[in-house]
Amino acid sequence: MSFVVKQPNGLYCRFGTITKCPTEWNMTEDECVECLKGYGLGEESVLADLTDRLKDFELITKKFEPKHMTRYRFEKIKKEMKERRNGGMVKEGA
Repeated sequence: MSFVVKQPNGLYCRFGTITKCPTEWNMTEDECVECLKGYGLGEESVLADLTDRLKDFELITKKFEPKHMTRYRFEKIKKEMKERRNGGMVKEGA
């Protein structure tokens, strides 16, 4: 399970509800679509995630738990999510 947020820099983040941390971030819309399809989501579900089910950015702070990622790393990533970028998906653990 996961949810998608639009970052302050206009890119997208996938937040894992099991890991309680961001799993991919700084994705363009196309990268986000491909990422979500890679998790087995169909086209209709992916498009709904990017429109109707898009969550507020601050939800990642409320839902974060330092189990699979340190708070220091999380804060660093959140800072990256606010900086201007042209995309280039980052995946946790990569």
